[in-house]
Amino acid sequence: MANEPQSDSDPELSRQIEELRAQLSVNRDDIEALQAESGHAAERADASEKQAQDDRQRIVELEHHAEIEDQLIAVLRAEGLLKDQKAAHLREALGTSRRIGAALGIIMVAYKVDEAAAFDLLRAHSQNTNRKVRELADEVVETGDVTGLVPPS
Repeated sequence: MANEPQSDSDPELSRQIEELRAQLSVNRDDIEALQAESGHAAERADASEKQAQDDRQRIVELEHHAEIEDQLIAVLRAEGLLKDQKAAHLREALGTSRRIGAALGIIMVAYKVDEAAAFDLLRAHSQNTNRKVRELADEVVETGDVTGLVPPS
């Protein structure tokens, strides 16, 4: 057995073996930590996917409400209860309200705030940039980007 190291008689070899064992232990700990982090990342991804599904469902519901509102406006117009100009204003107001609501939902998810805080962010950004809330809401809904809004402190 001439190829086997004799760790008892060679202190340098013993030291090197102990260093390798220590490094192996550190590497195993690192691997376990990475596996645990991978599990957490998967959980976060699942939560994000669930939120995305919820957002898609909310959009479907908003679109359904929009269809119902359009039908109601058509019925009112047909019955002569609503003038054309008022119908146009009402349709625009309802559309604006839906877009602002969708933008608030996006802001609420991004900053983990309630609806009132999300609206405060949107309104403050509107005032700071001298732009209408509905324009900002349209931009948020179209891009999903809320980085221009100042997050709550």
